[in-house]
Amino acid sequence: MYLSEIDVLGEPAPALCPADATPVCDPPDSEAANCFREAHPARWCAPGTAASATCGPLAAPRPIERAVIHTIANASMTAIVNRTATVAGSGTCAHYYVFRNGCIVQMCREANVAFHAGAPVLNRNSIGIEHADVCNDPAPYTRELYERSAALVRDIRIRYAFPLRVFGIHTANRNDATVIAHSDILPGHHGDPGPYWDWEYYTRLLQWDGRAASRPVRLTSLAALNPTTPTGWDARRRPAIGADHCATTHHSYGSTFWRARPNTAGNDVVSRFRLSMPGLYKISLWWPRIDGANHQTMVDVEVQKAGGPARARGILDQSRRFGRWNDIGQPFTFDVPADGARVTVHIRRNSPGRGWILADAVRVLRVG
Repeated sequence: MYLSEIDVLGEPAPALCPADATPVCDPPDSEAANCFREAHPARWCAPGTAASATCGPLAAPRPIERAVIHTIANASMTAIVNRTATVAGSGTCAHYYVFRNGCIVQMCREANVAFHAGAPVLNRNSIGIEHADVCNDPAPYTRELYERSAALVRDIRIRYAFPLRVFGIHTANRNDATVIAHSDILPGHHGDPGPYWDWEYYTRLLQWDGRAASRPVRLTSLAALNPTTPTGWDARRRPAIGADHCATTHHSYGSTFWRARPNTAGNDVVSRFRLSMPGLYKISLWWPRIDGANHQTMVDVEVQKAGGPARARGILDQSRRFGRWNDIGQPFTFDVPADGARVTVHIRRNSPGRGWILADAVRVLRVG
């Protein structure tokens, strides 16, 4: 597996939106968005609307104290935007819709209440932000989507002067969180944005000061993107996920992952990265939940850079902590000088454990 970094400089510009998604385009409330296209009036209400149980108790201007992160389980964001604008539907809507190329369409004015969080009291003080077009695969969660979404939340947070407290990272109190997943607003009722949403990376983008030198960087290498299966490994398909459902923590990150019996003939799985942006980095692995996974999978890392190499070995329990990013070490971090570095990650076949060794996805994340 191999992935090289593409250099990116400066604050990303808003992407062009599909013309069929924005036939009428008015100025949005946020400078981070591309345009405003109003949702069907059955999907939102204005404060003080007597006929609405949600907006009737609210005086204008309404308080805005948090952003709720959503993703849509649907094959076309353009179709969702058009449907939201023209059809009453189930009465759901978000304030903003972020396409995978970074285009942002606003569909409800921030001064009004969008029906997005699932409960009137939660809608009243929040901004809802929908993302991508499929939450049962990580592919729609592009760098452009993450960066533009974070720029939008940064702008909203500054204008309404609420602190940055990401649920699960800065606080374990749902009521105290100012950036939170839809699934954490009403646990058990919704699954989005799902485990593929990278909260650690997204939080770093929310904290980003916009300078090129401090830009968060995230690279991934997937078994599923390799055209051949290494010798001695068995390719397994990710179970089908319904088009109207998000993935769960039981699923692999890629559509295909590999497994091998320990201490048998075959090759290690090798991922290579070229890092050209100076900074401090760490490495993490993802694997699915399968019966009989190895509890002592050995992973070696070698970093070739000016000033000498850096090496680390991690022993990971793949019978636990599936469906998330697991750091090698505590975590193992390494610095990349100005002239760059080459990183090689080996998932070893030798292990003192007896279960399946899993190779699914590797992430490199800039942490400083």
